[in-house]
Amino acid sequence: MLGAHTDVTALKRAEIDLVQHTTDLERALAKTSAEEARFRLSFANAPIGMAVVSLAGRFLEVNRALCSFLQRSEHELKQIDFQSISHPVDCVADLVRFEQVLAGVRASYQVEKRYIRPDGSYVWALLAAALVRGTTGEPSHFVVHVKDIHSRRMANDATTARLRATFDDSFVGAALVIVEPERPGLVTQANEAFARLCNKDPQQIAGS
Repeated sequence: MLGAHTDVTALKRAEIDLVQHTTDLERALAKTSAEEARFRLSFANAPIGMAVVSLAGRFLEVNRALCSFLQRSEHELKQIDFQSISHPVDCVADLVRFEQVLAGVRASYQVEKRYIRPDGSYVWALLAAALVRGTTGEPSHFVVHVKDIHSRRMANDATTARLRATFDDSFVGAALVIVEPERPGLVTQANEAFARLCNKDPQQIAGS
């Protein structure tokens, strides 16, 4: 009888442990589900573009802000990778950093780049990407933020163009000179007026 009682007690204890474990698991799952729901809600309604990107560069998840910025549907973006809609010049710098993260050289990166819209126009964005790892530490995917900086870049480029025109067309001799200790006095650029004063072409002065 004692042995039978012991077996019943052990079974009862095992049953209690199982119920407790199940309850703990349900609570953990509920917490995870709630956290996932909050993340998805924040992701979908974020004011800046967001995406989940595979290790090969393909869009796995995209939010409304990113679709609006790139003027592409969610379905369309999920069929392509970021390389196919990146300006060729900027894509190189992006890929270098992308590979550095995968190689463990850095955990994340940030770069200003141009994306190509369906009509062929491009828009400037500030891209921030971070690698997400799985429970065992292996690379899983990237979380990406894409901020619209097109207006700022266009304004900066316009200002630079005006300054360049003023520099080149000025009747006053002007030159850009490096003041670094390693190369003091090195002329990097000179306008026509400065070149005439030196009886040289602007190209001859640069680097002297």
